[in-house]
Amino acid sequence: MNQAIINLQIHIHKVDGATTTIIQNDADEVKKTLDGFEPTHIFDRNRFVITDGNSITSLPTSKITRIDLISEVLPHLIFPIGIVGAVELTETEFQALVRNPMMREQWQQMATQEDSVVTFLDLELADGQCLFLTMEMHVELQSEEPWKTNGHPLDGSGLCFRMRNGGVAVLNLANLTRLTFYPKPMIPLADAWNAGQFYSTPLASHFAGGHAATSVVGSPPSASLSPSERR
Repeated sequence: MNQAIINLQIHIHKVDGATTTIIQNDADEVKKTLDGFEPTHIFDRNRFVITDGNSITSLPTSKITRIDLISEVLPHLIFPIGIVGAVELTETEFQALVRNPMMREQWQQMATQEDSVVTFLDLELADGQCLFLTMEMHVELQSEEPWKTNGHPLDGSGLCFRMRNGGVAVLNLANLTRLTFYPKPMIPLADAWNAGQFYSTPLASHFAGGHAATSVVGSPPSASLSPSERR
């Protein structure tokens, strides 16, 4: 890492919606933190310990939904085997791409384990955050076994991606409350419930007895926008 790094901000998001922010301006400490950043294993520990000049703070990992890192120089992203990269999208970009006939044609042509495929993730976290990602991964991860084991093709305790503001974030996969994945696995899952479409209703709307804020997830209609380039 470059010794010229002088600033690092770490935002730790918790399941109750609160955020803890760490600011480090010492170049040596910033380098040490970024060099030791391992996103796929960052949530393997039981807690995070933060110290400053006068205090020490402990944060249980089970209460953390995501960690954001913002610095002049970003750490090298370490992805699980089979994943090439992941980038954050806006909801508009996400909807346009998953409805694109060209993208669906690519999904239908998945044939060999040597191929890679552009996938899309609509995620909901335990603190209520919703995220939209695009990820390039090897087709072999779309086989039945990863889905049977984890309920998704992701491995490890964390999923790292590049944020739209230029920073890096890593999600705690243990605190996902919903993951909608495009495309679905190549082999049908024996325990899957089949549906033409389904609805995700915000909690407040549900208890109010209304469905004004209901969103439809799954099987969107076709659109004619072109997919963006692979990352």
